[in-house]
Amino acid sequence: MKSVFENTIMDAKISFEPLRNERAFESIVKQIRQRIYSKRLKPGDKLPTERELARIFNTSRVSVRSALLNLEQSGLLDIKKGAGGGFFIRELDFGPVRDSLSDLLKLSKASVGDLTEVRIVIEPQAAALAARRGTSTDLAKIETAILNFQEKIGENLPPDPSDLNFHVCVAEASKNPVIVLIMRSLMEFLFQAIGSYLLASNANQKILDQHERILEAIRRKDPEHAQASMLTHVRAMRTLFRKYETRLNRNAKKPDQR
Repeated sequence: MKSVFENTIMDAKISFEPLRNERAFESIVKQIRQRIYSKRLKPGDKLPTERELARIFNTSRVSVRSALLNLEQSGLLDIKKGAGGGFFIRELDFGPVRDSLSDLLKLSKASVGDLTEVRIVIEPQAAALAARRGTSTDLAKIETAILNFQEKIGENLPPDPSDLNFHVCVAEASKNPVIVLIMRSLMEFLFQAIGSYLLASNANQKILDQHERILEAIRRKDPEHAQASMLTHVRAMRTLFRKYETRLNRNAKKPDQR
């Protein structure tokens, strides 16, 4: 595979510009980002070596190294060591962005009620899009998420993050990467907030029934019913979470009986 440095000899469109007034590493980051966004750099493309980049940008290797680490932390670059290693443009990865959004949610002290308000806005539309765009593979993933949850409640196993996979799978079926990013972050934060809630078996069965109705509407490619069913489900969960929060708060206020 030719490096981008080698390509610049034949293709001036990918060449970089020497640095001017900005801080060196910021300018390097900006130029590489611009070429990724414009598709002039594509996943799998290999950048020049650290030494070559320092010469191209007319700057120090320290500045180049800082820029490359910044791009790696942003999820845009893969740094591989050893034989065949180097600096490679990564496939699209929402992980770092999702982690940043999760951190913001935690720092903002968002409540379960806040999350539910956002879910009411996003999830019904995601279900409608899933009904329009979902593939057989998407349907199989949603069905698997339901079956896994059914097995867990049948064996009375404790809650874990996979309990919320159904909602992520519906988001993925919408084929909207922004919805997927938001839903992954919301579900991660939601489990941290409610993971200790031990729902009664009848409550879990109601959740399961609602999930199955949503799946059926998506399978029928019925956006209106998928949207309505998801809205009903999220509202029902809001009511359920309020009850549990009220009960927990009431128990917390009781005087020590010892």
